[in-house]
Amino acid sequence: MCFFPTDVVFASVNFSDLQCVFMLNLGLYFIYKAHIQNKISYSVYGGLFIGLSIFVKEYFVYVIFVLAVFYIISFIRKHKPDRNLSIVFTVVAGILLAEALFYLFTRNDFFYVLHILKKNYEYCYYDFFPNNLIKNGVGGSNVFSQIFYQIFVINIKSLFFRRFYLFMPFIAFVISYVYLWKKQHVLLNVWFILLSVSLCILTTSFTQYSPLNLSRSWYGFIIFLPAVAIVSIRLSDLKSKYLVVIFVLYFSAGIYAINLYQGFLNVNSVDAFKQYIKQESGLIYTDHHTKYGIDLVKGFDDSVAVFDGFNSLDSLKPGNLVIYNSEVVKELKLQKYSFPDFTGLNGNGFSRIRQYGFFDVYVRN
Repeated sequence: MCFFPTDVVFASVNFSDLQCVFMLNLGLYFIYKAHIQNKISYSVYGGLFIGLSIFVKEYFVYVIFVLAVFYIISFIRKHKPDRNLSIVFTVVAGILLAEALFYLFTRNDFFYVLHILKKNYEYCYYDFFPNNLIKNGVGGSNVFSQIFYQIFVINIKSLFFRRFYLFMPFIAFVISYVYLWKKQHVLLNVWFILLSVSLCILTTSFTQYSPLNLSRSWYGFIIFLPAVAIVSIRLSDLKSKYLVVIFVLYFSAGIYAINLYQGFLNVNSVDAFKQYIKQESGLIYTDHHTKYGIDLVKGFDDSVAVFDGFNSLDSLKPGNLVIYNSEVVKELKLQKYSFPDFTGLNGNGFSRIRQYGFFDVYVRN
């Protein structure tokens, strides 16, 4: 990942995944310290950081699942609850309870967070199982075939065979199997495998079985620390001449992946579009999602208007611009936003004067 910073920026600036993963891994570090030194304070710190990660994103569910498995194994072997993990669970539960009570007094809703998550699901339902399959016409119509397709075709492929990850999770999985066979680094390898399995199969809904859709690349960041640790341990056993070869390969693969990502994100077209927008002084009409980016580029100079229920293409004056991104509008329509009919835009009182990747620029004649 040091040689592929694009995804790191994407998961920290655009989204909050890395911040959440940092707190989870810090919490796991203190839990491990508590296990080694048997100190209650470390268990409290571990539960505290895992609990705080809840306010960033919901990845704690997968970590709690892994800790619960360790808790059950420990109970079976020792015939008594693990004190340190019991403290961790208590602290996390206390943070969840405190949050629920806060919203009970401020919003009069003890389950406010769950209701917000439900609204988020309703807002972008097409990204969640099984709607993501139905939208793309894959997985069949049978619920069992859909589950099979989501887990074994999408999730496993996205987690282990994504080229933007430089195949690090897959390499770690192979190495972990060898280590487990030799009974080496058992805790680290079980941590990695359980996290990977939980990401692929755990449900994201209380009312129906709905596995997480791992086609979104940033969801996999939670397994990177154990994956990198496993690969690093194996590399440390190699001779220096092999390390040089592997370093060159990963560095080259990272540069190649960055170039692929630049093409995927249409970086050159977007840069040219930004330069054009900076120089344009006329009134621009566009969707609200594109407006955010244009406002940022133009310094929020109030030159950008949004299509809403009160304006249409007929209301535009000569010289007004329309910036249309078909991919963005397509997704916004799935979120139940309404727009004028853009299909006959060119030649119907408008002329297309520029095109930058997915961005089409039209002017009112």
